[in-house]
Amino acid sequence: MAINARAVTGCNSVDAQAAESAILILHTFAFLHYENIMEAILERAAGACQESSHGDNVRCHLSQMASYPSCQLLQLDKEGSWDALFFRKGIRVLLSFSLVKRGPSGTVYSVHPLVHSWSRDRMSKLDFQNMCYSASALLSCSITLQFTSHDYAFCQTLIPHINANYQYAAAAGVIKAYNEDECENFALVYDESGYWKEAEKLYVQVMETRKRVLGEEHPDTLKGIGNLASTYWKQGYLKEAEELEVHVMKISLKVLGKEHLDTLTSMGNLASTYQNQGQWKEAEQLEVQVLETRKRVLEVEHPHTLKSMGNLASTYQHQGRWKEAQELEVQVMETSLKVLGVEHPDTLTSIASLASTYRSHCQWKDAEDLLVQVMETRKRVLGVEHPDTLTSMGDLASTYQRQSQWKEAEELLVQVMETRMRVLGVEHQDTLTSMADLALTYWNQDHLKEAEELES
Repeated sequence: MAINARAVTGCNSVDAQAAESAILILHTFAFLHYENIMEAILERAAGACQESSHGDNVRCHLSQMASYPSCQLLQLDKEGSWDALFFRKGIRVLLSFSLVKRGPSGTVYSVHPLVHSWSRDRMSKLDFQNMCYSASALLSCSITLQFTSHDYAFCQTLIPHINANYQYAAAAGVIKAYNEDECENFALVYDESGYWKEAEKLYVQVMETRKRVLGEEHPDTLKGIGNLASTYWKQGYLKEAEELEVHVMKISLKVLGKEHLDTLTSMGNLASTYQNQGQWKEAEQLEVQVLETRKRVLEVEHPHTLKSMGNLASTYQHQGRWKEAQELEVQVMETSLKVLGVEHPDTLTSIASLASTYRSHCQWKDAEDLLVQVMETRKRVLGVEHPDTLTSMGDLASTYQRQSQWKEAEELLVQVMETRMRVLGVEHQDTLTSMADLALTYWNQDHLKEAEELES
């Protein structure tokens, strides 16, 4: 290939360096999905490596990343920011040969599928393995979530690349064993994007590894167990989640103490599971304890404190204590808007909770206005297929039903049902709920045949 020749016998060092960069980029891209390859992956990974080298608590081991070829693309400037010069030299070469295409934004690239496959096919088995691991480490180091709306959007774009990296390894018979950091990072991305089954598999690996290496009572082991319990909870496996959460809480109380932030998180998680099983009194007792401690240890405006207030408000709501619920929900929403911003998922959850209280008071128009805002923002920030987006669409459809706006409800419920069938499966409880809601909407419009088909 002409680029290889230029790298070896380039007429000057500049040409040789550009060709070397081009080859490395093409080989790295070969182990990501061939579309929507963002410069942000490299920029964020470089930043994480910089923080890791300073000893910050970042889940990216610099020594590990430094052993992989793609590390050459993560060079830093004097200020410690990503120095894109080496990358840009190589990209210009690839663009000149039409081996990659640049998107309208100027920082997103794609590779023709045939070129993409050809790049892998030309490698030796050892090079294939090294570049596969190198691309995997690059993706892992780019996951530095601060839980802003930008981070959630970035997570969505990583899913195809994580999936592709694993698939290419599996197809070639390369044993792809993620290290612990990669497992946790990729599980987090799957979890936050609503791919709970995929997250569960990785969290199981993390938990088992930490039990074996660190022991049952290590804080990192407890965190791993808690993350696994969370995925069970989100999939509706409440008894399994409860067993793990009780285990984590008891050990946390013994090892860390009742005011430790991890202990409070474990108590809050168990309270949420109690809530979803209708054990309101047990949930309330834990939530009051967590809220009061977080107010004292953290502050009223801290995101964890706000989350505790929101959880307690939800329990009040389910007990019919509307006034107490609404007072907390308004406080959480107003503070979240100020501290976290209008697009933060926690802010959107607080707005949706207040809308739920309005619905309980038959304040349909007030609820509708809030739910439209939540739905549109979640579509933009989380994506149309995210479970939280689908939930907000279902809630809005229910509000339309209560106002006899059957056509508007039908349009939303068809989208929700079809997406849940595709993403969650026909037998998932959320899918069945959306089918029942749609059947009800058909009955009220005298579309009896359609209703019967759904109910059969």
